[in-house]
Amino acid sequence: MMVVETVGSVCWLAMDAAWMLNWRVAATLLAAPCLLAHLLLFRFTPRTAAAKLFCVSATALLVFAFSRSRWRPEAQALLFAGFRRLRVAVLRPKP
Repeated sequence: MMVVETVGSVCWLAMDAAWMLNWRVAATLLAAPCLLAHLLLFRFTPRTAAAKLFCVSATALLVFAFSRSRWRPEAQALLFAGFRRLRVAVLRPKP
């Protein structure tokens, strides 16, 4: 699993670099190996009680925050401000 974690980290770094350089095709292509590597890690990582608690808590907080936004664009922009990739891909005005 250390090899998968390293490959996932290197792909994520390359995807971040491509995204920052505004190379959309490269960033999009690198998303697949990143997702695959991290899904494998997620699948084979031991599930402890603390990990399950953190996962449920984080998911519940995100759902609560999104539900409180009432689908207003300014509230969604504030909610997604911490997720730079989502802000660029989802909330950028279309030309």
